[in-house]
Amino acid sequence: MACVLVSKETEKAQNEIAIREPSSPSNTAPDEQDGGKKPNDFLLQTLDALELRVEKMRETARSIEDEKIRLLNSLNTMMQSEAIDHLSGAEREELGLYIDRLITRCLTVDINIQTIRTPAQEESLRKVKGYLRDLIDTMQANLEQCSQRVKLYLNSCLGETELMGPVDDRFQGALLGCAAEDQKMIRKKLQEIKESLSETDAFMARLQALKLDL
Repeated sequence: MACVLVSKETEKAQNEIAIREPSSPSNTAPDEQDGGKKPNDFLLQTLDALELRVEKMRETARSIEDEKIRLLNSLNTMMQSEAIDHLSGAEREELGLYIDRLITRCLTVDINIQTIRTPAQEESLRKVKGYLRDLIDTMQANLEQCSQRVKLYLNSCLGETELMGPVDDRFQGALLGCAAEDQKMIRKKLQEIKESLSETDAFMARLQALKLDL
C-alpha cells in the first residue's frame, strides 16, 4: 500500500513539473512570425523615425532663437523710437520699465545648438564668415555693389538644377567645404541680407522722392 502511495505522489509531482515547463520553441523563423520583417529592419526604421524627430527638434530650437532675436530687435527699436520723446516723464518711465521687463524675459530663453565640424569644415566656415563680413562692409559703402555680390553668393548656394545666374567661385568653394547644417544657415543669412537691402532700396527711393518734392 505504501508503494502505491509513493507512486501516486511521484506521478503528481511529474505532472506539476510538466505544467511549469515552457512550451518548446516554434520552428517558425523570426521573419515569418512578424510578417517577413527582420528585427534589424525594424530597428533601422525606428532609428530613421527618431532621426527625423531629432532634426525637427533642432529646427524648432533654431526658430525659437530667431524669434528671440527678432523680439529683442523690436524692443530695442521701440526703446529708441522718437515717439517716446513726446511722452511725459512718468509715461516714459513706465514704458521703459515695461520694455526692460520684456527684454529680461527674452534673455531668460537660452538656446544652444552645436554643430559638429571637422577641422577642414571649421576652416571653410571661417573663410565664409570673412566673405560675409566683407559683404556687410560693402553694404555700408556701396549698396548696389553689395546687392550684386549677394546675388552671386546666393546663386553659389544653389544646386546645378536651381542656378539662376553666375556664381562666385571662391565663395562657392569655401561654402562647399562647410558642414551641411552651416550651408543652410549661410544661405538663410544671405537671404536675410537680400531682404534687408530691398527694404533699404525702398527707403532710399522714398527719401529721394521727398528730396525732389522740396
